[in-house]
Amino acid sequence: MTDLNLWLMTHYKINSSSNFSYENSDFSTIAIGLIDCSINVSSNNDLFGAKIFSKINYSGESHNFEEDDHGLFSSSLLVAQGQQSFRGLIPNANLFFYGFKPNAEVNGVELVSAMNWLIEQQVQLICLPFGADIEIPAVTEVINKAANLGILIFAAVGNEYPKPSLFPARLGHVLSVGALDQQYLSLDDCCRSPEPDCWLPGLKIPGLTSSGELAYRSGTSVACVLAAGFAAHYLVKTKQQSIKKSDFINYIKELGLIRK
Repeated sequence: MTDLNLWLMTHYKINSSSNFSYENSDFSTIAIGLIDCSINVSSNNDLFGAKIFSKINYSGESHNFEEDDHGLFSSSLLVAQGQQSFRGLIPNANLFFYGFKPNAEVNGVELVSAMNWLIEQQVQLICLPFGADIEIPAVTEVINKAANLGILIFAAVGNEYPKPSLFPARLGHVLSVGALDQQYLSLDDCCRSPEPDCWLPGLKIPGLTSSGELAYRSGTSVACVLAAGFAAHYLVKTKQQSIKKSDFINYIKELGLIRK
């Protein structure tokens, strides 16, 4: 069984101050919002038994295997239970999941609806492991609304270097996340204009797939989800209910996650 906390400690040599026992820590007060491709929770994977509260905005099936399990992979990084093959960063946290149709282009109206639903659930953190080239004013407005409520929002900068970072990662109220390899160098295709607010592991990270087996995936989407998990660690360790963007950036640096 692969434990993601221990895996990151071993492969990324994260400072020992981050190595606390989540099994003895109460994440039951932590509420994380995740917007991604829809997931299928079954007894055949380690999301079974996780506290996932989901809303799906489409009907029908996807036939694209990897796109179909993008949301499952992301969710497993956070709340996989470790009963079979994989344990996520915060297995007993509350995950509020808004799912879109796999491999479909998400429009602004749908994203605003997703953000508003997460705000209504009173989440503390929102993870957006995707982005777009063009800014959508309505999405910017709802992100500002969430930020003003004290919700910290994470977004992937994208894997299209030398293109600029994606929207909404480039917004001031959003914490933009870049991806590091195990030598703490940025991944070659990681967008860096503007420079990401923080850097998280993003090379060949293990997670669950639709087959029930582990896969190792790379990129800023993976790093973005890990950032949300580390923010949950911070909230539990500090016994706080919210976290500021600047405090999270400092916390990540204290863990030694600094790009070379």
